[in-house]
Amino acid sequence: AVRTRLGAALAAAAELGCLEELATIAAMLSGEDPFVRTPSSGNERDGWSRARARLAETQAGADLDAGEADHFVLLHLYQDFALTQPSATGAWASKWSVHLRAMHAA
Repeated sequence: AVRTRLGAALAAAAELGCLEELATIAAMLSGEDPFVRTPSSGNERDGWSRARARLAETQAGADLDAGEADHFVLLHLYQDFALTQPSATGAWASKWSVHLRAMHAA
């Protein structure tokens, strides 16, 4: 059932001209949670909260509701990662509190 829904979503995305974006989101969802758990809290949602807050500070996230849009967060996160120079990915991962292996897998 999930594959059927994903297939339908991909077909609709192709018609709407956003296939690349949906494929990116699907790839991000298919792997491990990219966010690092902080030792102090052990809560993986902290990474999501930090990413939403950082995204909200950008033009792309200007209309982002702090409690919504996980898919948009994943899309923006991957797009930002893709624009990062390979030599700077370690610093980038620290800034966003993410696992590089999850980003490379996507």
